[in-house]
Amino acid sequence: MKLKAALLVRLVAVLFMGTAALGAEIYQTNTNEGITQPGNLDPTNTHQLLSQTPETPTDAGTNCTPRPLTPSLGLLGTLGLLIGSVSVKTYVTVFSGAGLLTIFLTPIVSRIAKKIGLVDHPGTRKVHKAPIPRVGGVVFVVALLSLIIPIFFLDNIIGDAFRNVQTELVTLLAAGTFVFFIGLIDDVCSLSGPFKLLSLLVAGLAICLSGARIETINLAGWFTIEFGWWAWPVTLLWIAAVTAAINLIDGLDGLAAGIAAIVCGTIAVFAYHSDQTAMLVLMLGLLGSLTAFLVFNLHPAKIFMGDGGSMFIGFMIAAGSVVTQAKTPTLVGIALPALALGVPLIDTILAMVRRTIVDRRSIFSGDAAHFHHRLLEKGLDHRTVVFVIYGVTILAAGIGTLMLTVRMGTQIVVLAGGILFLFVVFAMAGSTRVSETLNALKNNVAIAKEKKEENGYFEGAQVRVREAESFEAWWAAICRLGKEMNFERLSLSWGNGMERRLVWRRSSSEISSPDTINVSIPIRNGGLHKNWRIDVSLLAPKSLEAAGRRVTLLGRLLDESTPVKYLFLSDKWPQMQYPEGIPPLVVDHGFGAHLDLQARGVRKIISPVYNYPRRILKKMHQFLSE
Repeated sequence: MKLKAALLVRLVAVLFMGTAALGAEIYQTNTNEGITQPGNLDPTNTHQLLSQTPETPTDAGTNCTPRPLTPSLGLLGTLGLLIGSVSVKTYVTVFSGAGLLTIFLTPIVSRIAKKIGLVDHPGTRKVHKAPIPRVGGVVFVVALLSLIIPIFFLDNIIGDAFRNVQTELVTLLAAGTFVFFIGLIDDVCSLSGPFKLLSLLVAGLAICLSGARIETINLAGWFTIEFGWWAWPVTLLWIAAVTAAINLIDGLDGLAAGIAAIVCGTIAVFAYHSDQTAMLVLMLGLLGSLTAFLVFNLHPAKIFMGDGGSMFIGFMIAAGSVVTQAKTPTLVGIALPALALGVPLIDTILAMVRRTIVDRRSIFSGDAAHFHHRLLEKGLDHRTVVFVIYGVTILAAGIGTLMLTVRMGTQIVVLAGGILFLFVVFAMAGSTRVSETLNALKNNVAIAKEKKEENGYFEGAQVRVREAESFEAWWAAICRLGKEMNFERLSLSWGNGMERRLVWRRSSSEISSPDTINVSIPIRNGGLHKNWRIDVSLLAPKSLEAAGRRVTLLGRLLDESTPVKYLFLSDKWPQMQYPEGIPPLVVDHGFGAHLDLQARGVRKIISPVYNYPRRILKKMHQFLSE
């Protein structure tokens, strides 16, 4: 296995080096044969390069009308002209350079990560069986910045193109690096989901401030959507959604890297089509690095990109597509990357629906119900699942690319077809769960209605308890809450040795179900005895969750208003509680002070740090002296 991996690494390295050297070799060959050098041509105009023939030289600064490629130039000459141009030389250099740097740096980063313990351990939601280094994202940042930053200083047309969008690109690289460090910190010591989301929004806000926003979408020439100030939240939502989607899809070896590589290639095609040289170079750099990283990341993976890598790649794709769309505000500008990102985006949307509606838990909590998990449940092996998702992504990206070649009105039809294709694939995998989601939504509406009613009963009881001026009023408020909450019986008891009890029971005509749930709630702070408690019999509701919720509200009310103070606010001691007189009682305040009471007098033992209210003592003396 190690031998095969080593051979694969060498093969990819040779491929990248060969690609870098091919241009110069072919260009030199064609120059020796007398073919006109492309230095006299516009190096960014590929059509002009393809139309040039040996018989028709083009003078410097002279416009050239594109013509069909003539047979006299041939395939070899065409490749020579293309690769010999300044633009294509830069494209090849960035792509191959990023790949070679990735191949060189990845083993080094892997060894360092193992040495300092930055590894991902096996778990219930993970498919690997041994610890794997998880900081491969470092390679992406180093490779990309090493190739992109020097281009700003080139004294040619590519350098001019970078300097023309310098503000957007510098902001993009700086914000992407910031997002990477947030992800890297999360790899080292876990960060909360809301904090990472906030960091993404801050980075996205920087992109918006640089002037790159989704402000306009021209829908196939029919009408134009102007977002106005909504462009800011729409842009932030897109950046956060794409970044989170790439992060969530990173669940199998090579899955996120492969999908991201396809998306980068797709955006590069659109950037080339819309003459956005800087974004084309940036996407080629990411594509080269991701392609080389797959050598180490395909199953069985030797290194993971980690949250740092997935967040960096996701953010660069999201923000890069925003910059591209801002320069070409057409439907294709946003629809093409959206279709290419269809699998991770739809998977993220379904995960949010599943967690919030079906499972009713936080959207930041993980699970094992993603698209790739569903395919694994179908019996497909690890590699097969990854390549199936690659295939779906390529088909969706191909459908999106088709929008570049059709008429304006047909673009919407193509987009709808791409979305339908993706949803059919997810439905076949069992990820949509439409019926289950609708039932859960109906159930959630009913639960929300119940909770609203219960909270209303509780808030009413709070008011009545606070206004109570006697123990009888307090007990009446508790019993009324029990009736409203569908309790069958409430029993308040206390006593050290001789138990006293107050009981409220619903009339037999009001009991709709013979099934009850019985709960005993201790009243821990505040009571004339330590052994105060209230026993609850609850008519069984439709769910145990509803029963627990109602008992919890009763417990909260008892925490907020203990019975003891209401006993001493009464004008007359409630005689029905004491059929055989008043035995010795004890009040324990729980923090160093206590008060002993006798049936015919009051003896105080109070710590110096606590003064019991005289009014309460006076009331107690009056009650006990009767």
